[in-house]
Amino acid sequence: MNFVPFLDIGTKFDKVPVITTTALTPGTLVVIRAKIVKLKGGIQMSGFTLQRPKVLSGIDIEKESMLYIERECGKYPKYETFKENQQSIIRRLIHTTSLFDQVLNNIYFTDGFVDRSMDLLKNGASIIVDTNMIKSGVSRYYTDKYNNDVICYVSDEKIINEAKEKGVTRTYLAVQKSIMENVGSPMILACGNAPTFIYSMIETIVNEKLNTDDMSIIAYPVGFINVAESKDYLIDFAKHYNAECSVMRGNYGASTMVVASLHAMYKLI
Repeated sequence: MNFVPFLDIGTKFDKVPVITTTALTPGTLVVIRAKIVKLKGGIQMSGFTLQRPKVLSGIDIEKESMLYIERECGKYPKYETFKENQQSIIRRLIHTTSLFDQVLNNIYFTDGFVDRSMDLLKNGASIIVDTNMIKSGVSRYYTDKYNNDVICYVSDEKIINEAKEKGVTRTYLAVQKSIMENVGSPMILACGNAPTFIYSMIETIVNEKLNTDDMSIIAYPVGFINVAESKDYLIDFAKHYNAECSVMRGNYGASTMVVASLHAMYKLI
């Protein structure tokens, strides 16, 4: 149902200021009049006062938020154990979630993850993801600037049909297809939802004997089935195959966190 509100402040009604709210729905016209009883510090209707936020500018809101996060992070001894470029990602992840303990206690980086990922992004790496939410969320400003193609095949009709036939998740097949189409090219593999992404990714890399030097991995899937163990599996894989990765350990994670991590690294370039 379409709903279009109009607000008319200051209309005279029996010599008393009123607020008239007109709500339009198909075939319906409803007019609600509320007497203004006080005009001090805002417009007050029947005891309710309209307010404005203290900070209105988007730039100022982000700036003050990041300053607050940095001050709060200073209260956590573990924060100081991370490299400066890793701290930048941590602050962005906290900005996205507002959760200090969960991020600081669960985030894992291999030593060269941030530098490798920045180099890959600068050199036009494809970003292979497991959700269209990530694809939609990554800023076009950055992907256009660095020529990064964001790839997600989970909604591809052939993938959907094949997944049904084989009894596997769409993500499992989608990541295989994406990797094989980009063999020999730089890629960032980013997972924010389905842990089957991790299993399929590792299987493809090992079976196809792919070089991990031109890739990095972001693994923040969320949930309860296969999730925590898939992340431990990836960390073990990274140690054996010299792969660079960032992992949000445990059941915690989100597609929005993948986007935040990518944006943090774009800002570091």
